[in-house]
Amino acid sequence: MLNLSAGISSLRTLCLLLFFLEVISAFFRKISPGYYSYFDSFEKLFVVVFLGAFFYFYGSFNRSLKFSFALYVLYVIVGSATALSNGVSIGIVAFQIFHECKYFVFFYVAVFLSCHQVDNDGREKAFYKFCFLILLLSIALYIFRVLETGLYENLFSNGGHHEKGYIGNFVLDRAAGVFWHPAQLGFFALFSSVLFLQRLTGESSERGIALSGLLLSMLCLLISVQRLEAAVMFCSFLLCCWKYTFRESDFRGGALLGVNLGFFVIFSTVFVAVYGFTENVYIFLDEVSSPRALIFQEALYVLQGNFFNGAGWGVVGSHAAADLTESYYYTDLLDTWWWQERKFLYDTYWPHVFGETGLLGGVFLISSMAVLILSVKSFWVRLLVLVFFITGLFSSNMQSVFFLVLALNFMIFIGGRRV
Repeated sequence: MLNLSAGISSLRTLCLLLFFLEVISAFFRKISPGYYSYFDSFEKLFVVVFLGAFFYFYGSFNRSLKFSFALYVLYVIVGSATALSNGVSIGIVAFQIFHECKYFVFFYVAVFLSCHQVDNDGREKAFYKFCFLILLLSIALYIFRVLETGLYENLFSNGGHHEKGYIGNFVLDRAAGVFWHPAQLGFFALFSSVLFLQRLTGESSERGIALSGLLLSMLCLLISVQRLEAAVMFCSFLLCCWKYTFRESDFRGGALLGVNLGFFVIFSTVFVAVYGFTENVYIFLDEVSSPRALIFQEALYVLQGNFFNGAGWGVVGSHAAADLTESYYYTDLLDTWWWQERKFLYDTYWPHVFGETGLLGGVFLISSMAVLILSVKSFWVRLLVLVFFITGLFSSNMQSVFFLVLALNFMIFIGGRRV
């Protein structure tokens, strides 16, 4: 027990250290890509370290976590076995398995650590104040950019803030704050809003800071022009209102059944649409022009011929497809500007799930996520997990070490304060 407690304490310290490193590296990436290239190579070691931590603590996982992991393994087996049966090399399969490992080694360790309270933890206080400081500096940098645009561009010429935000017919500038890209600021602001909301509704004596942090989170999310994250933040607030209006009930079994039933209905609808109204579906898809939508489109084409178990790794939407195979060379993606600049190729998660593992892999993955959410006792950690999964609909956060490390720390340092 002593070794377990010492291991948990050491890992919490390591998680906080990685959080600092990720934020600092994102800031230096704004200045020059050369600064980030060194960290990018070092970042891959995080996966190896947390893989060791995962197996170290695996014996202490509860039944729900182990069952969730077993379902995730089945999902990986579907993608790997299908790829190998289609003649894909073992190297490509191993490459994709490495990227699939990112999610479970960080997320399962995060859920495990969130269930272990640490009283008067100085790391939790440091994390709380650091989040507030990041939001404050992000607003200050945005004001600096508005007032001194030329100087800002000279200092941060590599910033991802050059990408515009589109809301209807409006084209808006996007703020990245202390981060490299507006999506990173939006994601951080969304998770920070849950952290400060938890402090505001709990027994914290720092309600003034919590309220200020919540308002800063909302403002940062707005200036980042992250539409999905803004919608998720609004829904999170509604869910919190529901929690404090009605008492929670135990709906775990019904929720798991409902999630899978809904997934099956959606998949069946897609199946009927593709096979029953193919011509109309293609006419609609041909009008699509956004990068993410095009990858979803290619995944749908792949799914049409491999509905049950998908086409296997390295076909569409995955790191293996973008880096190691020539699967995209036979699609319409080559004619897009973002293909030439190697952008958006990993900017989705679910197309590679549907296209490469089909209905079977999708059911295993969705079930694994549902069990993981329902295994968490803390309402706030459960909310963070749900928010993370939802934002993965149109981003690559589930296979990005940056987003996983950020989510990991929020889950750990909010989890010790159960409600």
